[in-house]
Formats: sequence, structure tokens, C-alpha cells
Amino acid sequence: MYLTWVSWNRFQTWIKLARSFDGVSFSARTVAVINDIPSPIPNNGFRVMSFPAIAVDTSEGIGSGNVYISWADWNGRDSDILLIRSVDKGETWFPPIRVNDESRNNQFMQAMTVADGKVFAVWYDSRLDTSSKANKALDVYYSVSSDQGRSFSENVRVTSSSFDPNAVCRCPVFSAPFLGDYISISSAGSNVVVIWTDNRNVSPSGPLNQDVFVAYLKGKPSSESYQISPSARSRFCSTLQLSFRLYLPIYPPGSLYSCSMYYIQ
Repeated sequence: MYLTWVSWNRFQTWIKLARSFDGVSFSARTVAVINDIPSPIPNNGFRVMSFPAIAVDTSEGIGSGNVYISWADWNGRDSDILLIRSVDKGETWFPPIRVNDESRNNQFMQAMTVADGKVFAVWYDSRLDTSSKANKALDVYYSVSSDQGRSFSENVRVTSSSFDPNAVCRCPVFSAPFLGDYISISSAGSNVVVIWTDNRNVSPSGPLNQDVFVAYLKGKPSSESYQISPSARSRFCSTLQLSFRLYLPIYPPGSLYSCSMYYIQ
């Protein structure tokens, strides 16, 4: 069993890892010293943090037992997605590599999964933003590693439309723009599902019209790329939009709820 989290003081931020081989006793260690991204990112209002994501290869292939941890790292100008890997059950770690293939603007709030020896990663990305504000136009991007985290494929745009992450202000509970940290990825074989928070439908008549979007990719990958239908442009199948309200009178306004989605083939 593996657990990971961020620990910090006034001067430094670390990624910690706790391991247990019996489910009872744990041993913890520092696996990386990181540069935590500022919250909010300059010129923006929504909260962010360098949350680590962890994934373990449970397949019976060449990468069986490998452990992967990723996070968003601040380089002094913007943020990148970095990843480290361990091939000895978290005992030692290889130096970090960058997952995003575009260094301009910000990449953050990553999620990660492993299936059949492949490492799948997804994150928010503002590389297409040409405004003076580095996150005025935000997208979701995706990449896969077929060599046990040594390198990652060309990044693929998942979203069909960019959106402004600062568009929704959930006052008075949150007195600032609010996007949340709600992005995730799940995989089963070569089928990958991505889910994220999206503001593309926010408008003057619907200032809180923040939605959940889902995209999925089907087909077996070749050594270079995925065979994806129907849209070769985005490489992802059509997007499903989920929009819902929770009516739970026993909880006060502003309570936090959790929703999980599972893709079953």
C-alpha cells in the first residue's frame, strides 16, 4: 500500500511517501523536494496547489510493481507537470522528467493512472492562451508513456473548447473565482476516461453554469499513436456533458460533496 502527500514549512515543500507491505505498519520518507506553485497563480484568482498524484503498475508485464508520482512544479515563471518513477517499490527514485511538451504558460492539477504497463496522465493546460493573463483560456491535455515513465508521447488536447477558469465566483462561500481540484482519469486496458470541471457554458444569464465534462478514448494503441474515432482532430470521441444539482437539506450551504465515476467495459 502506498500513500503520498505534500508537506511544507516556511522555506521548503516536500512530497512524502508512506509504504506498507502488510497493511498495518507504515514507513514514511521524502521522495522529492519541489517548488510549490503559488495559489492563486499570478493574474488569476482560483486556488491551486501542487497536489501529488500516485499510480502503481499492477499488471504482470515488464513494469509490474513500478510506482509513479507526479505533481505541478513552479519554475519561477510558470508551472510544469513533473513525474518520478521507482522500479524497486519506492525504495529509490529516478530524477523527475517533464510530462508536458509545451513549456509556455501553466500546466497544473494533474491526474494519473496505469494500465497494462502504460502510464496515462491528464492535466489543466493554458498553452493556447494568447492573452496577457496566463490562464484566461484553459484546456485539458493528455499524454501516455509506453516505456514505463521514461518518456511521454506528444500531448493531446482533450477539450474541444477553451474556457476561462476565473469565470465562476461562488460567493459568499468562496469570495474568489472557484474551479476546484476536480479532474481525474481512469483506464481499463486501452480504454481511457477523463473527467474535469469546465466553464465553457458560463454566461451572464448563467454565471454559475459550471459543468462536468467527460471524454473517452477507445481502441488499441500502436507503438506510436492511438486509433481513435470519430474525431481524428482531437483524437478523442465525442464529449459527454454531465450537469446536476445536489439537494441534501441536512447539509448547510457550502458543504463539500464527493462524486466518483467508474468506467466499466
